[in-house]
Amino acid sequence: MNHYTLEEWMRYARDELDVEEQTEYENHLDHCEHCLTLYMNAIECIEEELPEIENPSLYTDELMKQIPFEPVEAIPVKKKWYENRAFHYVLAAAMTFLLMTTGVFSQLTTVPKEFEQNQRSSFTEDVLNKTTSLIDRVEEQK
Repeated sequence: MNHYTLEEWMRYARDELDVEEQTEYENHLDHCEHCLTLYMNAIECIEEELPEIENPSLYTDELMKQIPFEPVEAIPVKKKWYENRAFHYVLAAAMTFLLMTTGVFSQLTTVPKEFEQNQRSSFTEDVLNKTTSLIDRVEEQK
């Protein structure tokens, strides 16, 4: 790979090359780290030769006005059918209707009654009853 000299990069930075040479230099910069370093050094060397910008913020504003801005159109994203809010409402209504027609809700009211009927006495009550009966027997034997 042929490397360009610092002087050649300074000519490029001053825009003293024709279009074909500029394109060749730019393509070379894409692939060569050494020449990129030389180009950065060339920019630093000719920096003093470049005119100073008066009122940089005004320059930036004027430059931004020259750039044509085109409105960016948003690409419409089609929602999936199961992400639709109406789908969730219809699904909830259908499930409620299904549960009501099968009698699930009516069976739920009988569960607490069955639980109350099958409820065993607590361990404390059992111990208390046995202790009381034992005391009663002891008193009868006296």
